[in-house]
Amino acid sequence: MKITTYAAEASTKQPRADLDVTNRSSKASDYVISVEHVSPSGERHTEAHTSITHPAPEQVAHDRAGSPTQVNAPVTCRITNVIRVTP
Repeated sequence: MKITTYAAEASTKQPRADLDVTNRSSKASDYVISVEHVSPSGERHTEAHTSITHPAPEQVAHDRAGSPTQVNAPVTCRITNVIRVTP
């Protein structure tokens, strides 16, 4: 799992993270991913979540975790939590 692109929309200042998720399980799985947007000093400005359902084993899924909260300072993002459920 990795963040492939991070940016804040120029017109709305809403941050988003594009993610690639590879299902390394031997079964189709569901994922819930949390991302936080933080300032260089470590202050958390906002968070975003996304879910990916049933990628097959070794399949790569692409998704975006975006926040509706505007950020008015430079921020970066990091994955803070991943929940994987195998039905």
